[in-house]
Amino acid sequence: GEVAIVADIEQMFHAFHVDPRHVDFLRFFWFKDNDPNREIVEYRARVHIFGSKPSPAIANFALKYTTLHPDAQSDPNVDKFIRNHFYVDDALYSIDSVDKMIKVFTGVQNVLRNYNIRLHKILSSHAEVMNAFPSSELADVAKSVELTSSSVQSKTLGIVWAPSMDTLSLSPTISQRPFTKRGVLAVVSSVYDPLGMVCPLVLKGRLIQRQILPPKQNSNTELNACDWDDPLPERYYSAWNAWVRSIEEAREIQLPRCYAPPNFGIPVTVELHCFTDASDEAIGYVIYMKQVNKENDVSVSFVFANSKVAPRAANTVPRLELCAALEGASATTRVTVELGIPIHSTHFYTDSKIVLGYLTNKEKRFTRYVSRRVENILQQSTLRQWNHIDGICNVGDLASRPQKITTLINGNWFSGPESLKLPSALTPE
Repeated sequence: GEVAIVADIEQMFHAFHVDPRHVDFLRFFWFKDNDPNREIVEYRARVHIFGSKPSPAIANFALKYTTLHPDAQSDPNVDKFIRNHFYVDDALYSIDSVDKMIKVFTGVQNVLRNYNIRLHKILSSHAEVMNAFPSSELADVAKSVELTSSSVQSKTLGIVWAPSMDTLSLSPTISQRPFTKRGVLAVVSSVYDPLGMVCPLVLKGRLIQRQILPPKQNSNTELNACDWDDPLPERYYSAWNAWVRSIEEAREIQLPRCYAPPNFGIPVTVELHCFTDASDEAIGYVIYMKQVNKENDVSVSFVFANSKVAPRAANTVPRLELCAALEGASATTRVTVELGIPIHSTHFYTDSKIVLGYLTNKEKRFTRYVSRRVENILQQSTLRQWNHIDGICNVGDLASRPQKITTLINGNWFSGPESLKLPSALTPE
């Protein structure tokens, strides 16, 4: 949706009471009357508390219960908002107009208010939405800074959102860790990129991690002799240091949040296009959304991508290509469900004719490794959806090899291949 909003439930766990029969399970000790000079006494929590394992599940279940209220049942958008657009206490929602957004969000607030649940800390991509609500309900960053300022940012589920520009970006914070196995593992694991925006950049770190953490049967006795906190050989440091510096450059990425440009209108057709590829070291895929409106204008946008180090059991290039195809098919299935919008057609692309041969085979029996993956691919896609593409044109190649940040920004990683920008989709060869 062109108009986006985020908000937060105030002290969500405390909004839900504990069944009186269960308060003994939430006993704790604290100073009497909250006075540190008095004796410690035993208390029982009457509301759900942060840190208790069941609290998130109970709070989510109770939040969904609010949709039984008549006000929620009378407006499908309000019901949909509460059921599908909360991640614990964080609300994230988008729709195609300001008026609709104000109406739906106000309806959600009213429904939750009936249960003494306060939805506040509002931040929107459009100032008109913000102006429709009291300043006490706005996010602190919006109160202190002009709404149109590009400096207003919200960290939404680990991704930085700039409402005025309506863009998503990453803010990787690389902590200083010693160059040891433990330090390398901690740094690589700390890079949070759930959409795969810079997965080809992260891939280099994962490959370095695999190199310095060889299996025990590996012949590299020098690395095997290093314990978790022992300094690693100096010759690996230059590549590692260069990768750490490159990750910090990921802040330059600004990805539009909305899948279509402003005033694009309601699309007539929506398609997903998934490009898969493999190299000797890794497998990867990238998914784009193609939309065509009534005027036959075409919008192509980046949706999701991933890069993985090559599975050790896939010891041939055809097997690696097959694994990449399976990863792409599985990811496209998940993306289709999560988008929650009608997808008119889905297309897959691989530059491996061997993979297409695996999928079209009706007679020859393959090894269990191959046949199991072929079966999984065809459970999530049809043969007609798979197309062959020249390796030079396969943008999935970027996901299967380490890339520099400049390659991602200046190439077609975010914009998609030029062939997708034609009104008609690519056709199978």
